[in-house]
Amino acid sequence: FDIYDIGGLLRKRLGKNGDGGYVVPEGLLGKIENCVTFGVGPDVSFEISLDGIFPDKIHFDFYDHSVHGLPGVPENKKNMVFHREMVTPENAEGTLSGKDNVLLKFDIEGAEYGLTDKIKDETLDRVVFLVCEIHWVGENREKAQKILSWLGKKFVLFHLHGNNNTNNYSDIDGRKIPNVVELTLVNRKFATEAEISKESFPIPGIDFPNANWIPEMEISWAGK
Repeated sequence: FDIYDIGGLLRKRLGKNGDGGYVVPEGLLGKIENCVTFGVGPDVSFEISLDGIFPDKIHFDFYDHSVHGLPGVPENKKNMVFHREMVTPENAEGTLSGKDNVLLKFDIEGAEYGLTDKIKDETLDRVVFLVCEIHWVGENREKAQKILSWLGKKFVLFHLHGNNNTNNYSDIDGRKIPNVVELTLVNRKFATEAEISKESFPIPGIDFPNANWIPEMEISWAGK
């Protein structure tokens, strides 16, 4: 869970100031040609924000078997395609097939652990950066270690935010880690100038509580 600053990359929030928004590396947004989202739920403000920066220039694919469409998106919006499918270890690779310069986003309520090692290294090479939520780290310590080690081969952790809906922590290697974490990871080929961040997290004006009636979760070891 070491967080890195990457030379030349500023942090920018996309999506609403609450649950559904994520922090991204602003300087890499212009490289994105495809955004692939696993898990839609009730909110696509992140993708709508990205599309607003580059109107109709990025192709979006959304996968979620539990909803019937994209909230707030007109059905005739051609660059946003909804697939009413569950992402599984068997089909995850196929969702990225043939796509270059990808932003991958997933929030699939614990099913992320099944993705470990199921997407090929050469496919991950085409992912510029990814944003994701890792659930119930304390109860899934070994699985969390595996998925982070898998992603760590190709990516550097650029941002971490605790989801305060759970509002509890797990002790991992002497660090107080929020039990549900939102992560932003940048492909190592864009992170050649990476240094341990001296920022204090959460960052005011960029990070916001998922549940605004509960205080933000502390990342007490960051920036030290």
